[in-house]
Amino acid sequence: MLHRKLANGLEVVLKENHFSKMVALQCWVGAGSLHERQGEYGMAHCIEHMLFKGTSKHKVGEISSRIEAFGGDVNAYTTFDQTVFYLTLNAKHAFEGVSILADAIFNSSFDQEELAKEKEVILEEIRRSQDNPSHLLGRKVFEAIYQGTPAARPIIGYAESVEEFTRDDIIGFHKRWYQPNNLKVIAVGDFDARTMYEAVAEHFGTLCEQDSNVQKDAALTISDLRPAKPSQMKVEMLRGDYMQPRLEVAFAGPRQDSPEAIALDLAAFVLGSGESSRLTRRLRDQKQFVSAVAASTYNPKFGGLFEVSAVPEPEQFLQAAYEIGFELARLKLHEPVTPQEIARARVNLKADQMYQEETLAGQARSIGYSLHSRDKLAYDRVYAAKLDAIGAEDVRNALFHWIDLEKAMIFGILPASVSLNETAIQKAYLDGVAAGSRGKIDPFITMIAKDKAERDTGIFHREIKPGIDFVYRRNASCDLFNLTAVTQGGLQAENMDNSGLHHCFASLLASATEERSFEDFSDYIEGHGAVLGGFSGKDSLGLKLQCFSEEAREMVHLWADCLLRPRFPETQWRNTQMEIKDDIRAEEDSPSGVAIRMFQRLLYHQHPYSLPVYGSGKILDREDHFSLLSEFECRRDAGPWVIGGVGSWDAEDVYDLLSRCLDGFHPRTGSRSFPGSQIIVDKPKAATHFQMKDKEQTHIVVGTKGLDWFAKERATLDVLSTVLGGSGGRLFLKLRDQESLAYTVTPVSSYGCHAGVFAAYLACATDKVDQALQGIFREFLDLQARPVTDAELTRAKNYLLGSHESDMQRGDAQAMTMALMQLYGVGYDDFLKYPEAVESVTASDIQSLASTLLDPEHLLSVIVGRKAPS
Repeated sequence: MLHRKLANGLEVVLKENHFSKMVALQCWVGAGSLHERQGEYGMAHCIEHMLFKGTSKHKVGEISSRIEAFGGDVNAYTTFDQTVFYLTLNAKHAFEGVSILADAIFNSSFDQEELAKEKEVILEEIRRSQDNPSHLLGRKVFEAIYQGTPAARPIIGYAESVEEFTRDDIIGFHKRWYQPNNLKVIAVGDFDARTMYEAVAEHFGTLCEQDSNVQKDAALTISDLRPAKPSQMKVEMLRGDYMQPRLEVAFAGPRQDSPEAIALDLAAFVLGSGESSRLTRRLRDQKQFVSAVAASTYNPKFGGLFEVSAVPEPEQFLQAAYEIGFELARLKLHEPVTPQEIARARVNLKADQMYQEETLAGQARSIGYSLHSRDKLAYDRVYAAKLDAIGAEDVRNALFHWIDLEKAMIFGILPASVSLNETAIQKAYLDGVAAGSRGKIDPFITMIAKDKAERDTGIFHREIKPGIDFVYRRNASCDLFNLTAVTQGGLQAENMDNSGLHHCFASLLASATEERSFEDFSDYIEGHGAVLGGFSGKDSLGLKLQCFSEEAREMVHLWADCLLRPRFPETQWRNTQMEIKDDIRAEEDSPSGVAIRMFQRLLYHQHPYSLPVYGSGKILDREDHFSLLSEFECRRDAGPWVIGGVGSWDAEDVYDLLSRCLDGFHPRTGSRSFPGSQIIVDKPKAATHFQMKDKEQTHIVVGTKGLDWFAKERATLDVLSTVLGGSGGRLFLKLRDQESLAYTVTPVSSYGCHAGVFAAYLACATDKVDQALQGIFREFLDLQARPVTDAELTRAKNYLLGSHESDMQRGDAQAMTMALMQLYGVGYDDFLKYPEAVESVTASDIQSLASTLLDPEHLLSVIVGRKAPS
């Protein structure tokens, strides 16, 4: 790794990684919402939107188009104290990416007309956030914990401040903060570090006129920020047109560099992370008061928070508040974390870091985060050392210091139909604290410690036995082992009476086995930093595993036990039912989800694809969980199965291991068909459907019947979709950038073993609905009227290929793709053939497909919002 500073003060970190032909470029700017003055609230975020909007060298939209033409992607995000701009692109264009990134950082033109348009887009983003219950709840927590500091403000700003921004304001903020000595450039990927350093020095080494206020203001803002701990308890509920209750209990937490921050990380993991955590075991599995519960920490430089969040059943809201208070008191006062719990937390925190850094962008992001810590590039090593050194007493001391149980910040979301007041909720929580403080030990919580003392890019393919196919790709440089088994099933095997059945199978499949209880099973998996779980979709049901390579042998045996000797515990079945209720209610709380589901129902009618993957209300009426296991065993034994794998093990060794583990399993061979999947999906007739939803934004879906996995035009449709989508695509450039109609506008494309979906989705203000609909139809018709340009075609192809390469960086993605495509009959090597198919697409192919697919006579329009179109 090369780490240097340029003469102008800009910091550079370069890390070579030659596994894939991609490069991740990032520029971290030391300016976020904390650095905004009165009247500037939201300006750091506004500049994030504006920076790629053109320079003296690049016209509006050209930067995004060029990056996508290089097989890459460009994006940015804003935090309290940073704004990060990042590119991921094909390695052969890496130096051009450096040039473009530097030009945008230093020379953005901040065009007056573009600013006016982008302000409208940001206002749409603000409106969208007001319709998001999770966002509203999060805002309440931050306003309480960071009261009186800039961190209490939303990073995105307020509508009234954004509306007043002028070009001069933006230029002034940019000049003050976008100085070389306030920038860090990070690159990870397939390049020579010395050559890359020369490129960065050439383009970022400019000697800008330094603003002396940069470092002074930055230090002043951060040092003055430190929030005071809340002096008293606060309880506030948000009531309204919501379906899903939510509950948050928060406390002030330590700064990033505090030794107590890591201790609280461990406490949060023990309390509410994973299936073995205390809150999950008691509140969800045993009491079934909640469908989901978690504990987490947030530790920025200036002071953080410790938070417990839960999704309770409406009638169990008070009980959930009681139990959270009870568990917090027990953890702090009478049942401290055990060495076994700490060991489990440590291995999972380390595994999380490894998973995050599997991609180049993840590695660059980790470097950027480290540079802003006190330990710089040694941050990961220092964190790991501190993590290993912290014991139970350290965790208990941190809890005593930070978790003042009687000064909790409690917030929640309640449907208007639920008649609970703040006083009752506060009493329930404090009663739980009192009971836990008396040393009352819960019999349901039992933590069991479990002791456990040549690069090949070809694909191994061999039948293990009739009905079980095996494909495997070796990656000798990776320490992760991935295995995915899939069979036919999913939505296509369901109907209105058993909708959600395969989702239930998937949820329960890695719950327990004949030899291991749910508690034993989850302890073991999390104690080894592994991921083992079921999944289902439109056409498949499966079981996937990801673990460290050195532990693959034991984990594959456990994976096989889940498949061949599963048990579906009653408590987990009840939890699954609660989760389905949550999914149904959450969809009702999401206008975009309502619009997409409504579109699917209207398009597919009686076909099983019209059903939600998570199921309908009927599955909630089932009482007998034993019959579920019998039904799963029938589906499992019907076969056929395909197993896909990626890892550092030799293929023959994995094959031998699987052959032994699956010795007694003999699924039937041959493909299966299901009654519902024989229903023909016709093209819809042009129609507009409206559903009232009293939200700030209106959500629009316009589309039609798409293609299946077997269609020869699949690559053509992907290119067509990319011509429309992305920050350099037509929908974005015309409807978002030029007309400022929406914050979110994107194509929606999906495939299946039966007809998929192709549509455009847009969210806009109520008074823009007619204009938005006209814009979508105009762009669809334009694709039919004339061929796309060479530049558009090149951008779309390169973007697709770059995205494909990026997606395939992860071993679990390759294992899943190989298994599914082999199961569907497309071929396990489809992901290797896909780039050639994309490259062969022509402009006339796109025009021809658009004329067939996007005929206005067959476009279905769905509008969800306050007012129907005129």
